[in-house]
Amino acid sequence: MRVTSDGARVAGDYLTSGVGSSQWRWPLPDRDIVTIGRDPGSDLCLQLDDRVSRRHAELQRSGGQWSIADRSTNGTYVNDLRVSREPLNDGDRIRVGSTELTFHTAAVQTVIGPAVPPRQAAPRRRGLGGKMLVAGGLELLHLVLNSVLTFVTDLADGPIRWVVSQTAVVVIAMLMTGAGAIAERETAPSDGGATARRGRSALAGSLVILLVLGVGGFAATQGVRYVVGYTSGKETGTDRLVTPVTKNAAGLALTVAKVEYTRHFTRVELTVRNNTSSTSITLPLFENCVFSAADGTTLQADDFRSQWSQTIPPGAFQRGTITFPGHLPTTAKRASLSFSHIFGTFNANAISVTGIRLRSG
Repeated sequence: MRVTSDGARVAGDYLTSGVGSSQWRWPLPDRDIVTIGRDPGSDLCLQLDDRVSRRHAELQRSGGQWSIADRSTNGTYVNDLRVSREPLNDGDRIRVGSTELTFHTAAVQTVIGPAVPPRQAAPRRRGLGGKMLVAGGLELLHLVLNSVLTFVTDLADGPIRWVVSQTAVVVIAMLMTGAGAIAERETAPSDGGATARRGRSALAGSLVILLVLGVGGFAATQGVRYVVGYTSGKETGTDRLVTPVTKNAAGLALTVAKVEYTRHFTRVELTVRNNTSSTSITLPLFENCVFSAADGTTLQADDFRSQWSQTIPPGAFQRGTITFPGHLPTTAKRASLSFSHIFGTFNANAISVTGIRLRSG
């Protein structure tokens, strides 16, 4: 039996939610199927719980016995176990979305208060400081991705640069959209009594964001610069060349214009003019080009990390940078750049630029 708010006794089963003075009780209608969901047409409508499906579950009565059947994708739970269909006993706990209900049979006598909406678990709200941290994290992610884009596109040339840059822009946009969707939270308005807490939270969030964007952004940029610079060979360094040196031989004019020492490499900037009128001349790097000191220290050219076009058409002029892993000794004052084979001319089999004067390290 159950008692209505005016004291009349009636028979039937019911659901409860909450505890103490905030508990509500909902009599089950006298029919065999009772619907639960966010749909306004549901018998038990839970519109405020966004984790409840429009048609989440059904209470079904057969032979005086109630059972619950799941109709959702989010799941229905009885006593913390997910079920598809489950008979109900007195005291069984039912969870749909964030709302917890307790099933009671007519054998239990209680007093029914005025009908009130179900008490539902409110979604967790992200404070102002938390939202600012999320925004700062997204901006840091954007900064890192743009840094990667800058260095990666710098490695490409010609049409490949355009393809790489446009593809990277699309990828960055997709990643930022996905990250924003994951970080987004529904936010409820705060009451006036929370003003002081919001102020402290905002100040703390602002300081953390400045720290993250300042230190974290700098560290991320430097990390990307280091990795890309080492991979490509395009590190910045100090020019050790005292004065440019030119060598004329085999129809070629070779000029060493710069000798730069970086953290990991020696980068030699070289200009070449093909003075022949009808012969293309080829100067390959792989196992063919070395940079040497007078003491016998020799560096082999790295074809992958060099920016060098090995074939020079007749009458053409080109400028390139040859990258050598490592350095000559800091005491080396003079060096030479040599190609052990020249292809396309019968005037010489090799060519060397000697007398390259270097500043002390």
